[in-house]
Amino acid sequence: MIDINNPDISQCRSFEASIAGISSKVYFVNPGATITKVKSNDKDIWQAERGGKFIYCIAFLKGNSVPMLLLSLSYDAEMENLKVEGTLTTFTLDISSPKETEEFEVLNYVRYGAQTYIYVPKDTNDIDFVRDKDIDIWKAAEGTGEMFSL
Repeated sequence: MIDINNPDISQCRSFEASIAGISSKVYFVNPGATITKVKSNDKDIWQAERGGKFIYCIAFLKGNSVPMLLLSLSYDAEMENLKVEGTLTTFTLDISSPKETEEFEVLNYVRYGAQTYIYVPKDTNDIDFVRDKDIDIWKAAEGTGEMFSL
C-alpha cells in the first residue's frame, strides 16, 4: 500500500514535475516492492484486480488536492505474452553526453533551475549499464534492465 501524501521511501520514490503545465508528483515503485493499493490519507483511490500491480503513477495536483491520478499497472502474464523473443538489445548508457543515438532518445527540461535529462531507450533496446565517461554508476541485475533513466 502507498499513501501518495506520505509515501514510504522503502516502497517507492517520488519527485515533483510540471507535466503539460500542471503541477504533478510522480511515484515509481522500488525494485522488489509490490504495491496493490493506493490511498490519499484515509481515502482509498485504487485497489489492484486480476493480479495487477502498480508500476508508477502521476498525481496531478490542484492546490493540496489530487483531482486526477494516472496509474501505470503491471500485469506480468499479459506483459510476458507481448514480448517478442530474441529482439531485445542491451546497451551501455553514457550520460556524459546528452545526445540521442540509434539506441535511445533524450528528453530534457529545466526544473527549479536544474537541467534534467531523461534517457529513453528506443524500441527493442534496453539499458543494462550506466556510466558517466569513465565512472561506472549502475549495472542491471541479471535478467533485468531499465525502462528509462533520469
